[in-house]
Amino acid sequence: MTYDAKETSTYDGNPIYLYRFTKNSINYDYCSAAEDQVIASPAGTFVASSLQHGKIGVGQPVRKDSLDVVFPVSHPFAILLLQRSTQFSPTTVTIWRGHLDDAANEFVVIFKGKVRAAKLMDETAIALECSGFYSAVKLPGLGGVVHPSCRHALYFGGCGLVKSAFEDVGTVTNIVGNVLTIPEASAEADDFYTSGTLEFQGSQTFITAHTGTSITLRAIPASLLTFFQSGTNPVTTIARGCDHSIDICVSKFSNVVNFGGFPYIPDNDPWNSGSIA
Repeated sequence: MTYDAKETSTYDGNPIYLYRFTKNSINYDYCSAAEDQVIASPAGTFVASSLQHGKIGVGQPVRKDSLDVVFPVSHPFAILLLQRSTQFSPTTVTIWRGHLDDAANEFVVIFKGKVRAAKLMDETAIALECSGFYSAVKLPGLGGVVHPSCRHALYFGGCGLVKSAFEDVGTVTNIVGNVLTIPEASAEADDFYTSGTLEFQGSQTFITAHTGTSITLRAIPASLLTFFQSGTNPVTTIARGCDHSIDICVSKFSNVVNFGGFPYIPDNDPWNSGSIA
């Protein structure tokens, strides 16, 4: 008898649930039956466990599109999730429904999602709070700010630039406070490296100003200062900076296709001549 026939029958149904949690590419398989179940599809050995879950459905609003899977407080997998963050090591969950004496051995996915949190319900149970993947399509994304300047962080995300293509090598010959003397920096116009970065031995620091041979940093990396004080001039890489204007995006980086601002919006409301800010 097939799954559909079992589901619609009056007396022949004998429902069973299969639970698969996947964490770090490892499957943890459990079932609601009294004995372990070896299943062909989905393939695996599902260990008999005292699990239960809440009502499965799609709610309004998004925060209600969740499902609690409840484990005994002594269950090793539930304890694992309770002790470790679910954010930095995501755990997905899939739940199938079938019937024990179904000769066709058919199982249907009734829930698929992600474990959002593990919580101790009381002295006897641990609940895994799961959100369905359906919720993800309804969550509002981050909107772009309508502003003349580019919203992207230089060399990251939507900027699309590869930093190594815009770096120059410079040798530090003197350090006074947060100001480095780098002779090679004078080959470019003032402010060419302002808002860029200086890197030394894997440590990056923001450049707050550039004038001639002087490069001012937000803070001097301890490794760079120690190296300089040892009597050796540090060799660094300095990446050009950006003021997030469309003119600099074009002239310095030729990256206008990825410009994340709205440079042509008017300053004044065309209907009443008032400021739109």
